[in-house]
Amino acid sequence: MLQFNDQRWTVGECSLSISLPFHSQTLPEAWWSLDVSAHPANSIHQRDDLRISIQPFFVPIRDWRELQDLEVSVDAAWQDAHEFVNEDGEVQWTEIEARWWPDRSINKAHYWLGDQFLLRFGSREHDHLIFELEGLLDTEEDYYCDPPTVSPEVPSEPRSPASLLLMGQIQLRTCEVDVPGEVRDPLAWAQDKAARTLGFRAFRSSHVRNVGGHPEIPLHSWKVALTPSFSE
Repeated sequence: MLQFNDQRWTVGECSLSISLPFHSQTLPEAWWSLDVSAHPANSIHQRDDLRISIQPFFVPIRDWRELQDLEVSVDAAWQDAHEFVNEDGEVQWTEIEARWWPDRSINKAHYWLGDQFLLRFGSREHDHLIFELEGLLDTEEDYYCDPPTVSPEVPSEPRSPASLLLMGQIQLRTCEVDVPGEVRDPLAWAQDKAARTLGFRAFRSSHVRNVGGHPEIPLHSWKVALTPSFSE
């Protein structure tokens, strides 16, 4: 069930992704992202025209089983505590974003953004977790608008934030691991790091590719995409 901007939506796919980057003084050991797709409940077209995403966000756990019954409350204090410098040297914080394409023929999306929300995880059912997401999002124009230094002669009518309430099941889609180039078996190295970092022992699939060229990533290094299983 999804209620957003005073409208009901039918939820499509809900997925979590994890990135385990190279160790750095500025990068956290692991960061997560969340993606949801949906379409209007009363629409005859089944296109997922609404996308909701959160990235990056940080989950204070050492084992994936700790996700069950976990609550992540993102507010100003949380943002201050988890702000970091990304691989491009930019200060980054956690944002929730909603994109809606009311008319795909003109390829123009409406955007809402927010930096405060509440994310709750519940019990596990096979490879899915029950979860709930609540938040208030501003339009892109209001979110990036600086408050006026002088009060306008004719005050504009403030727009109310769009409320979001989502309840559903979510699946872990991928865990991407950066692996040093000198490692002989990048898949085994990545699986071991995923096990040590988050307790994953079972994987449904994997993909290894060679990358490099970024200042934070050595040449001829590896990126391994694992699909962990929520299983014992």
